[in-house]
Amino acid sequence: MAKARKTWREKLTDDKGLPKVVEINDKMSKRWGTGTVVIPAPVEVDEIMRQVPEGKLITVSEIRALLAQKHGATIGCPLTTGIFAWVAANAAEEAAAEGKKDITPYWRTLKSGGELNAKYPGGLEAQATHLREEGHTIEPGKGKKPPKVKDFEKALRLISQMNERFKKLSDRMPSRLQSLLEQPLIDIDDIGITQVPQKGVYVFFEVNKPIYVGRSNRLKKRLKEHSQRSSDHYSATLAFRIAKQNTSTLQKKERKQTNEQLMKNSDFVEEFEAAKDRIARTKIRFIEIEDQIEQAMFEIYASLALGTELNDFSTH
Repeated sequence: MAKARKTWREKLTDDKGLPKVVEINDKMSKRWGTGTVVIPAPVEVDEIMRQVPEGKLITVSEIRALLAQKHGATIGCPLTTGIFAWVAANAAEEAAAEGKKDITPYWRTLKSGGELNAKYPGGLEAQATHLREEGHTIEPGKGKKPPKVKDFEKALRLISQMNERFKKLSDRMPSRLQSLLEQPLIDIDDIGITQVPQKGVYVFFEVNKPIYVGRSNRLKKRLKEHSQRSSDHYSATLAFRIAKQNTSTLQKKERKQTNEQLMKNSDFVEEFEAAKDRIARTKIRFIEIEDQIEQAMFEIYASLALGTELNDFSTH
């Protein structure tokens, strides 16, 4: 007797030992680079597609990014993610044919670039009809390319969420700054007897003028490191930067030395220790901020708002 074919919903729930994260081998690296790739379970793809509300969209690329983030992988597998989106779409139509109303709104999942998926049930026209009913405009494809949703980026679920969070954090910056400036000024020498939060943002003040904004997840220890005699150029980074700015006693050739070479130069070390002494005479205000993104945003915001002369956000 012939074995009965699996339904689409059975295929959706058949995980086949997935998900799994594997190394990107040499053959795959030509297209995907290096690192790891997560091969998701079909139901994981369906769960993400199911969460997209009316008026919003998601692309297979965004689904891959969410899967990679979930599993700590470099990328989500392009091939299996696309296949499982197709399985989820057919499973949804199968359920709808049986009269079920709460199905995965698969038509809101687009291919990369906002293109419609010809492999979905009913083809391009069926997906286009669903999308038009939800207020989207469909543009014809160029050449052999399939149609796409006009300005689809504006409706992407992840970008919308990101923009909302960014706006929420941005709106919080002025009140954060006000709270910081209302904190008492504290001498570095008093840090040991002061209650200091574990994580936060701090400002050094020199004669009541803010000169530097920093952040740390070990705030008390970090504040001490800036001026301790035992701190080297790795931990007393601000003092090292000040010393490099004040190298008038060094010859031009010596200023091009590596950090390690500079620390063997007696004239530079003298500048370095003088910079630590300068920091030791400053006063501090700090504020507790645990969220890492908000911490990073506020560090830059406070530096710009206060005009701190010693901050440098350049990179290599």
